[in-house]
Amino acid sequence: MYFPIRINLGLAVVAYLLVAVSFTSVAQVPTRFNHQAVVRDGGGLLLPNHNLSLRISLEQGTGSGAVLRYRETHSVTTNGNGLYSVEVGGGTLDFGHMDSVNWEGGQVFLKTEVDPGGGTNFLLSSVRELLSVPYALHARTADVPGVPGAQGVPGLPGPQGPAGADGLPGAMGPQGPMGPQGIQGPQGPMGPAGADGLPGAMGPQGPAGPQGIQGPAGAD
Repeated sequence: MYFPIRINLGLAVVAYLLVAVSFTSVAQVPTRFNHQAVVRDGGGLLLPNHNLSLRISLEQGTGSGAVLRYRETHSVTTNGNGLYSVEVGGGTLDFGHMDSVNWEGGQVFLKTEVDPGGGTNFLLSSVRELLSVPYALHARTADVPGVPGAQGVPGLPGPQGPAGADGLPGAMGPQGPMGPQGIQGPQGPMGPAGADGLPGAMGPQGPAGPQGIQGPAGAD
């Protein structure tokens, strides 16, 4: 993604600034992003193969309230088309550290200063707000866990689910103790008469019976 910004280098140099960010797919987001500019002289002609000095600052806030967070310098040479390319975050450190930029804490501005003669007599060229691209650096803090939120209100119970399939029979448990004697039940109805049994053995002779009464006399 590119952000075109037209900047003036004093009265002698005009540049067309392109800010680009290139991040690789690595576990940690690098603290650098690309900056390119085409340098022209006061007449609009390109300055190919030209040595110059560049100073880049990252500030938060504008005007008298601007706070410098980071600054670096570069010695660059334009190519045959008057273009130079640098990595912001990869120059000679002049102030601060890239980690000191509070990317999520408000507007961040990129200030570019150039010395076309390659020295340290820097001329203010541009102060422009960085938009969304470098804020990918904020992803470096995304792995820091926040404070857990309050427990939410429990939701309503859901409907009862269908009964699951029967499980396998478990192992037989030990025999329990014998229970108490139950009460006697009512007498059942008489059953049918059984078949006659076999004659029993003859018993012993019983005692003599008493004398009988005398019978009537017989006829003559």
